[in-house]
Amino acid sequence: MQPSQTVFAVAPDLPEEEQARLAALEERLHALWALGRNLLLTWTPSSGGIDILVIPHYVIAEFAAAGAENAEARQFIEGVIAGPKLVTGDGMERAASYIGRSVLGFHPRRRTVAPRH
Repeated sequence: MQPSQTVFAVAPDLPEEEQARLAALEERLHALWALGRNLLLTWTPSSGGIDILVIPHYVIAEFAAAGAENAEARQFIEGVIAGPKLVTGDGMERAASYIGRSVLGFHPRRRTVAPRH
């Protein structure tokens, strides 16, 4: 796999293998983003790569709509959206549980994204 121009521009001094891993990550994240259909909400390092919490945009609208009756839900989602995207493993678990979504794991050596168990 040839590294993308973005990866090469950002990390020209990385070994070719590392550039290929970054290119694979970039491709997977772009696919998860789905041309803006989804939001890559948070991420955290994991033992095999990184874990990512991806949600469709409509989930934000659902939380906003619930906010009129549930201030806690609105505060939570606003805090996650406005807060740092790099979170702790516990922060990732809390967000995923609260939102009701699975965390995805990206493993650069295998170049795969799959639900983490």
